[in-house]
Amino acid sequence: MRDSLLRFMCLCLLSLLVTGCGDKQEKKTIRGLQEENRVQRDEIARLHARIEDLKAESRESEAAIVKRCKQKLADAESKLTSLRLELGAIQREKLVVDDLVESAPRVQMAKSARFVAERLIYLVLIGIALTFAGLFCLRWKRTNDRLQQLVMQDVSDLRRIGGPQ
Repeated sequence: MRDSLLRFMCLCLLSLLVTGCGDKQEKKTIRGLQEENRVQRDEIARLHARIEDLKAESRESEAAIVKRCKQKLADAESKLTSLRLELGAIQREKLVVDDLVESAPRVQMAKSARFVAERLIYLVLIGIALTFAGLFCLRWKRTNDRLQQLVMQDVSDLRRIGGPQ
């Protein structure tokens, strides 16, 4: 678009130079026309040089714009990548939090089940301890009864033999 505008301007300027803006009664001699042709050729050469300069300037500015756009695109992609990583971390944290929130009733049920199991184990252990204590008492009583029976038997044996009374 820029090049076509430049060309249009150059053609307008060239047409003004060729047709002239001045008086129609200018020099009509060969020498005058040759001088006018030389001036117009110089002007055309100057305009072509200006066109080439503008094209080069346009290419440079286009390259600079492309470079800036590529840099902005790279920066945006970098930021997008970091934001995606951050989003992934946040989503993982959200899943963990959601899991914790959803698991709260299950945790409470597990705690109550563990509480019941602990109490049951304590009761079983106390029952075993009481059973051993009862067995120990029974055995001690039998041993004590047997000891008393033996003592009584010894006493009666001693009395029969005539031992101390």
